[in-house]
Formats: sequence, structure tokens, C-alpha cells
Amino acid sequence: TVGMPAGRLLPLLLPLSCAAHADHQPRCDRELAREARERVDALAISAASWAGSELSSTCVLHPELDRLAKQESGKKRKQGLWSCPECKKKFRNERFLDLHLDNKHSDSLDFVNHVCLAEYCDLL
Repeated sequence: TVGMPAGRLLPLLLPLSCAAHADHQPRCDRELAREARERVDALAISAASWAGSELSSTCVLHPELDRLAKQESGKKRKQGLWSCPECKKKFRNERFLDLHLDNKHSDSLDFVNHVCLAEYCDLL
């Protein structure tokens, strides 16, 4: 079998703390989702690539199914200010931008066909 043994990957995945998302609120915890996204990128996607494969498009960890990916990738930080990818409003820190996105632009998120990676922390 080509690839890294699962037993060697598991210790790398476990440090992601997900206890803060135990209530499973409808909103996606952006901070935990960012942390999960980094783990998926660094481990699952790179491991699949290393094995000469890729994640199935139906896998919940596939980047195209990440509910927040488009908004997150559109965030810009310039001269110490964060810019909203939807309306270009400026914020002094990412936390306030996250709150703004949740409060003003959640209607642009696909809650049916996409997943919140923070909800899969137990897998990571």
C-alpha cells in the first residue's frame, strides 16, 4: 500500500482542540474551522497527494464542500486592517470581521450542500 500508515497520521491529527464547539450551534465557529482547514490542508490533502491520489469530491473534508472557504479566502489584510470580502468594510481585527460576516453576510453561505469544518473536529 502506498501512503503513510494511519497510525502515524493519528497523533498529528489529535492536538486540534474542539471542545469549544460542543454545542453544535447553527453558526460555524470560524476560528475552529480555520484550525480544522489548516489540518485538512496540511495532512489530509497533502497525504492524499503524496499517495498519488486526491480526496473524493464527496468527502466532507474536500475543500469545495467547506462552507466558509470562499469568505475566508476573500479576506484581505492591508496596513493592519481586515477587509470584508462581501462589502469591503474595514475592521481592526479578524474577530470583528468574523462577527460582521456572521451577522451581515451569512445569507451568502450554503448551509445545505456545504459543511462547517469545525463540526468535524472530532475526526481531526
